[in-house]
Amino acid sequence: MTAPAVSVVVISYNYAEYVGRAIDSVLAQDDPPEEILVVDDGSTDRSAEVIRGYGDRVRAVFKDNGGNASVVNAAVPLTRGDLVMFLDADDTLAPGAVGRVRAAWRPGAAKVQFRLTLVDAEGRRQGVDPPEHVALPSGDVLADLARYGRYVTPVTSGNAFSRAALERILPIPEDEFRNTNDGYLNPMLAFCGPVVSIDEELGAYRMHGRNLWAFSGAVTPERLHERLRHDLARQRHLLDAARRSGRALPKQVMLRSAEHVLVRAGSLRWDRPAHPVPGDRLGLLLVAGARAIPRDPELGAARKVFALGVLVAQVAAPRGVARWALNAALSSTPKPAWVRAVARVLRRAR
Repeated sequence: MTAPAVSVVVISYNYAEYVGRAIDSVLAQDDPPEEILVVDDGSTDRSAEVIRGYGDRVRAVFKDNGGNASVVNAAVPLTRGDLVMFLDADDTLAPGAVGRVRAAWRPGAAKVQFRLTLVDAEGRRQGVDPPEHVALPSGDVLADLARYGRYVTPVTSGNAFSRAALERILPIPEDEFRNTNDGYLNPMLAFCGPVVSIDEELGAYRMHGRNLWAFSGAVTPERLHERLRHDLARQRHLLDAARRSGRALPKQVMLRSAEHVLVRAGSLRWDRPAHPVPGDRLGLLLVAGARAIPRDPELGAARKVFALGVLVAQVAAPRGVARWALNAALSSTPKPAWVRAVARVLRRAR
């Protein structure tokens, strides 16, 4: 089997302090990609200056700001690799990542995926995405998608996408997924072929408080509404893909996702007039969450107990308590000491 050609696209937007590290990590590959494309999405900081400093070692493209979905749509036609990897400018690849992806690739696969080391702004290890205790799926993942509303997958930087698969599902609808390309790419690629997973940490995902999609800091009603609209758009596209491919998905597939149910219940409780789902009822969401949370593949025992408590709080607790609990569950900031203590007790009991 001929080794696939690999294109790496670095997605740059106002990360002048990080973009050089991202590019360096690609240039340092012991089995380098055939091309490195750096697409700057209208940065207003020093990103363009940093990128131009690499000269002809990378191919630089500068475009007006349109969000990271627009970068994917613009970049893919400019690449020539059999596999395309998108690396956010605040993330990095491990030295052997491209070579491991080439070796793992199988003809007909939709993508190769791998774990990412979670690091803070200074690069200190914080964890793993997806978590180490969660098995990465390989093969047809549509059954997982139907059961959980998603399948276990890393964020964009932990994937190498088949060009043939990308050409089937692009362009990303930019009005619905402006800065959430992985919210469209990963689930839609489930209809394009099997997934190949490498159970290794082959890159780093940096959490620094300015990530565009993570619930960094306080969770607000506006962020909940935004996330909920994104989830409902994804559901529409998934159901359309299922219909076209002759595969079956539940009509309310996103209610199989524990996080979606929490977001939806919080949106309804915090700001009912602006809630994006007319006719929603907290009681129905409580039932959906009671089914979704216990079977969530990424939640350990302690987090399942906590998530169920948070869901009940959205239905029955005073508004201030409900809001605090949801913020603790969804925010990417460190959890309260008592939550960590309960988690330790449950892990020891298990």
